[in-house]
Amino acid sequence: MTRLERRQCASLDTVERRADFRASRLAAKRAALRVLHDDRAPAALPHGADALRRIAVLRCEGGSPAVVVQGDAGQWLPFAGPLSLAHRDGRGVAAAGSPGARIGVDLERAGSVSPCHRHFFASDEELAHGPDDVTSLWVLKEAAWKALKLDVSRPLRCLELEFDAGRELRAVHVGNRRSGANATVLHPGLGYVAALVLVEVA
Repeated sequence: MTRLERRQCASLDTVERRADFRASRLAAKRAALRVLHDDRAPAALPHGADALRRIAVLRCEGGSPAVVVQGDAGQWLPFAGPLSLAHRDGRGVAAAGSPGARIGVDLERAGSVSPCHRHFFASDEELAHGPDDVTSLWVLKEAAWKALKLDVSRPLRCLELEFDAGRELRAVHVGNRRSGANATVLHPGLGYVAALVLVEVA
């Protein structure tokens, strides 16, 4: 971690929050590095641990983390593409994309969302046509909410997920606006479920 990241991590009030911070930042740096290497920018960015030290993922109050990359002259430059991260119990997931992409991820313990809470965040249509597992539906909605950069004042129920006959995500709705989308639900082991959502750019 960079010096500023270490300071931000140390400022967190519990061991658990610090573990989440470290795990999610490592995942985010790896995701950003893959995009940078694919885009060949900056060209001189090395592989491995040296490259990870030249990427910083900084906390921003009330918004997504800011990602910066250290250039050859030592200056910190903004990472141009979107990045989404999530953490739970000291584990982290992240996804990054090229500029213009809309991407979101989320991570939860499998079975952590009680079926009796499903109507607080999901519509009857989502429950009928979405995943059978309520936690999988939760992480899909959270990831889509992040991909759309919805304001924290807007509840999950303002976002409607549209599924096809195979229970795969095909679109997201916010009010009267519909955007095509696709998703991957992952079970990375050890009792966790993660979702990656890509929303089409209009």
